[in-house]
Amino acid sequence: MTTILSIQSSVAYGHVGNSAAVFPLQRLGVEVWPVHTVHFSNHTGYGAWRGPLMAPEDVREVVTGIEERGALPEVDAVLSGYQGGEQIGDVILDAVARTKAANPSAIYACDPVMGNAASGCFVHPAIPVLLREKVVPQADLITPNQFELGFLTETEPGDLDSTLKSVERARAMGPDTVLVTSVLRPDRPEGTIEMLAVHGDGAWIVQTPQLPMKANGSGDVTAALFTAHLLQTGDAGLALGRTVSSVFDLLTRTHESGRRELQLVQSQDAIAHPRMKEKAEALKVGPSEQPGVNLGPLISAEHKQKVLSCYAKAVAEGATVVTGGGVPDMPGALAEGPWVQPTIWTGLPESASVIQEEIFGPCR
Repeated sequence: MTTILSIQSSVAYGHVGNSAAVFPLQRLGVEVWPVHTVHFSNHTGYGAWRGPLMAPEDVREVVTGIEERGALPEVDAVLSGYQGGEQIGDVILDAVARTKAANPSAIYACDPVMGNAASGCFVHPAIPVLLREKVVPQADLITPNQFELGFLTETEPGDLDSTLKSVERARAMGPDTVLVTSVLRPDRPEGTIEMLAVHGDGAWIVQTPQLPMKANGSGDVTAALFTAHLLQTGDAGLALGRTVSSVFDLLTRTHESGRRELQLVQSQDAIAHPRMKEKAEALKVGPSEQPGVNLGPLISAEHKQKVLSCYAKAVAEGATVVTGGGVPDMPGALAEGPWVQPTIWTGLPESASVIQEEIFGPCR
């Protein structure tokens, strides 16, 4: 089982820091040990809050207690978010050092929270220096937004080329893996936003619609999910796809609710079972002998009609079609063949006939 030691803030009302990260990680089957750096009534974006800021030595004591239980060898990753001061940063780095001494294969995943393109840098001026000079060099994975990436590397990432160059400057500081959120390329399609992952020799980018909202804690969820998916699969491209799918569905539900706080519990199915719409749409349908084909024809025209009738039945039973649901456009003589689209549904009850019966078609 994957185990993550998560050292972050905590709130009673709403979802930021550990209050945003722990539940999604648990829904992925991850064992999470939360260590809180603050315990506030709510996040500071409201302008007023109550509750204690934990003394750095108290945070260190909690980590020491975990170490005294002999548990640190079980930790696969230390995850940290907002670092309120240099002393907390030192405590986190000490926890990372102790964890890696106990388990040399463990990683440190750091979300270097500093600000965003809309608000600018909202942390104490010492924090960017702390992150740049002490924290990021010790990290194996960092998850800055595009603005923070520029702040860290003292560059101005804009288009894809300049953003990738900034990523390489960040990787030269220490981390092998960089996830860049809120990528706003000037040449992107209007109304879209992107997320970029670079790991080893590979780079992947995923685009979604940009929702007209601000959601405190979404970066904390993103960092947690990407860390877990990367640990569980070892595949940065797959981790990116799963993370983007879950976060976009979470933000969509939150936006539709009209509420300020993330609708985290209400979106738990999207977290535990990412829709993977982009992956399904990337599947190539065609004759199996053609290069690059992922999905061949069904066995007969009769079976094609049976599968299509199941697709229709799913909609009648309340399914929302995420992608597919019909017949792909095929060239020439292939158009008459027994082809169906790879299909993903959501919103079906467990009692639905298309869930209870075997369809023998490319649907989920």
